[in-house]
Amino acid sequence: MALRLFYLTSAFAAISLDYMLADQAFQSQQDRRQSIIASIRFGESEVVAALPTVRTAIGLARKYVENGTAAAKQIEYGFHRDADRIPAEIIADYVARNTVSDALFNVAREIERACDEH
Repeated sequence: MALRLFYLTSAFAAISLDYMLADQAFQSQQDRRQSIIASIRFGESEVVAALPTVRTAIGLARKYVENGTAAAKQIEYGFHRDADRIPAEIIADYVARNTVSDALFNVAREIERACDEH
């Protein structure tokens, strides 16, 4: 069961990357790489789009928590530190290449088939 869930999750990840890369088709390989890293770390292809939610949480902590300014800085620092620990560069270096990005959907289908077989 765990193996099937792993395959299914991997297929969803490949489909998600393929979908995200469709908007990046005419960008340089480096720009695609940066978008993939941001997508993996923040759930958005642009960091700017993901940060309003974090800034809202930080603002609420600043306003309502005792020693709010210090707590808000700790939250912001911790968030960025944890995001930077995600090894997104490994996946981004592989997926940003044109030959790989064209095959992601097919890879996702193969992984899903393997999920059905196990």
